[in-house]
Amino acid sequence: MRKILLSIFLLIMCLAANAQNAGLGRIWNKGYYYDNSGKKVSGFLADYSHNVNLFHPDDDYFLFSTVDDTAYNSTKSVKVFSKDIRSFVAGKDSFVVSNFDKIKKTPFLAVLVNNDLKLYAVEIWRGTAASSFGLIGFAATAATNSVLVMDYTYYYGTDPDNLTKLTHKEFMDVMSKVLADKPNVVAKIQDKTYRYSDMKELLTYYRTGKETDSNGKVKD
Repeated sequence: MRKILLSIFLLIMCLAANAQNAGLGRIWNKGYYYDNSGKKVSGFLADYSHNVNLFHPDDDYFLFSTVDDTAYNSTKSVKVFSKDIRSFVAGKDSFVVSNFDKIKKTPFLAVLVNNDLKLYAVEIWRGTAASSFGLIGFAATAATNSVLVMDYTYYYGTDPDNLTKLTHKEFMDVMSKVLADKPNVVAKIQDKTYRYSDMKELLTYYRTGKETDSNGKVKD
């Protein structure tokens, strides 16, 4: 029985991997990247956030295309590897390539705060297609309807190659320094209005001056 269940599980995972490779469910964002010579290349980017699964353990590249109809046609896209670029922008998000050894398998860092002491994040999609299926007969559907949640690991430093992982214990001290240019925001950190788990809301307040809840709704 265990062998049968294992075989079914592997079949579903293979279907999910093939669906992703075919471009099904892939999200493309308009943007650009800078290669190592400083040349700007504009187009559409996908798969730049780390996806934890058995078939794609390392993420040192993203997919790039110069056309916008690539959602279901991966033949029009190419892989752009971290060793060949300096940075890139996808949608509203900016990323840099890090040579920090501890994140060499996930070298793309989202730039969250670009001050003297900078805040970065490694974006990780957690979850698998197998977690979303109810009946084996719907395995093909499950492969294209994965349940994924974005998770973030935060780092701080003066540049992307010299980093320290941000911990809950260091949050108040470090974030007060990162956001030191806005004393009103620092005050909210010091009085514990914002904690580590409130990073999204804290950064929204820092950027816009508006306090929001966990759903992004502005508080009264």
